[in-house]
Amino acid sequence: VEHFMISEKEKELVSIIEPEEKRLTEREAWVESEKERIRQEEIKAENDRIQMRIDALANFGYQIDYADLKSMSDDTFTQYLNAAEVKHNQEQEEKAAAEQLRKEQEAKEKQEREAEQKRINDERAELQRLREESAKAQKIIDENNARIKKEQDEKEAAIQVEEKRIAEEKA
Repeated sequence: VEHFMISEKEKELVSIIEPEEKRLTEREAWVESEKERIRQEEIKAENDRIQMRIDALANFGYQIDYADLKSMSDDTFTQYLNAAEVKHNQEQEEKAAAEQLRKEQEAKEKQEREAEQKRINDERAELQRLREESAKAQKIIDENNARIKKEQDEKEAAIQVEEKRIAEEKA
C-alpha cells in the first residue's frame, strides 16, 4: 500500500511538473533556434562584409586573398582600399596619357602622310606641266624643222631649176 501511495504521489508530482518541463523544453528549443538564427545572421553579415570589400576592391581592378581580406581590420581595409584607388587612378591617368600620345602620334603620322602625298601630287603636277611645255616646245621645233626643210627643198628645187637652165644655156 505504501508503494502505491508513493506511486500516486509521484504521478501527482509528475503531473504538476510535466507541463512546466514541457514549457521549459519548448523554451530551450526556441532559445537554441534563436541562437542558430543569430549565428546564421552573423555568418551572413560577415559574408556580406567580405563581399562588400571584394566588390569595393574590384571597382579598382584589384584582388586580394580571401583569408587576408577576412582577417583585415576595418582601418587596414580602408587604407588598402585607398591605396588601391590611388593606384587605379594613376593607372587610368597613365592609360589616358598613353592613349593621348598614341592619338597624337597617329595624327602626326597622318599629317606626314598627307604632306608626302601632297608633295607627290605637286611633283606629278609639275612633271605634267613640264611634259606639256616640252610637247609644245617639240611642236614648235617640229614646225620650224618642217618650215626649214620646206625652205631647203624649195631652195634645192630652185637650184636644180637654175642648174638645168644653165645647163640648157650652155648646150
